[in-house]
Amino acid sequence: MTNFYFYNAYGLNIKSSIVFPELITINSKSDVIIHSNNFGSLCKNIYNTKTGFNKILFSPYDILYFLDSEPLFRVRNGKEIIINPETNIDTVFLRYLILYQGFGTLLMQRGNLVLHASSINIKDKAVAFLGWCGEGKSTIAAAMNKMNYSTITDDVLAIGFDKQNRPYAFPSFPRVKLCEDVSKYITTEMDVALPIIPEIEKYSYNVYKTFSVKPIPLETIYILKQNTKNQIISLKLQDALIELIKNCYTINLFDDAKRSENLNQCVELVKQIPIKCLERSQSLDGIWSLIQLIENDICSN
Repeated sequence: MTNFYFYNAYGLNIKSSIVFPELITINSKSDVIIHSNNFGSLCKNIYNTKTGFNKILFSPYDILYFLDSEPLFRVRNGKEIIINPETNIDTVFLRYLILYQGFGTLLMQRGNLVLHASSINIKDKAVAFLGWCGEGKSTIAAAMNKMNYSTITDDVLAIGFDKQNRPYAFPSFPRVKLCEDVSKYITTEMDVALPIIPEIEKYSYNVYKTFSVKPIPLETIYILKQNTKNQIISLKLQDALIELIKNCYTINLFDDAKRSENLNQCVELVKQIPIKCLERSQSLDGIWSLIQLIENDICSN
């Protein structure tokens, strides 16, 4: 008989046949199930010759992910992630792929707006930092966590809308991933780290300070851009909309119906909250003055 574990992440109750030490444990009914049942029959006679982390898209509601030619997991209908029980991939790395790419896909299937963003809690409001890999989302989130702001999510931001179309952010789980040079600068020896994958110097750190699983109203989004100095620039509505669309987490998975839904969600977001460009120096020495700049801007809103 399969043992199951129960967790909460991204506003969802999760029933899983594998252990996720990154997640918050709960004891509740499940919205999503992670399991390995029927994987063989679902993936029989399906082959892939691409290299790296890639996918086969049967539909936006049925997507199979591979590492090189090995199938890893299949995300279906916003309700289940089916794992290959015979995979030889490192377990920590597999969990990392499921919690980020897997859930990014599943949340899109459930109708959420999903952005490449990390976010933190300032006075019970979510402030998000939007950008692709290497722009500094996790670095800012970790630095602000060090300044006693709780982390809401790292890299995958799931947004919902209430009956008045007001946006709110779903907290993910209390960890943030950092490169080794950044982690040495921001974290302490007391922080608990997990190596994500042996081949790259990237680690996952606990950020448990006042972490809450309750949805939080979304207050502001900053679009991250590299520059020689730290500054915040207001964006025109059209430019803000373009940036949101560019940074949708799973935009390459959309069919026409999903693209229309996604566009409407981005339009609604631009109408509801301020979206600004946060230009930042890549020097880690400037991270604390950047945090001060963000604090001052939030206070002036």
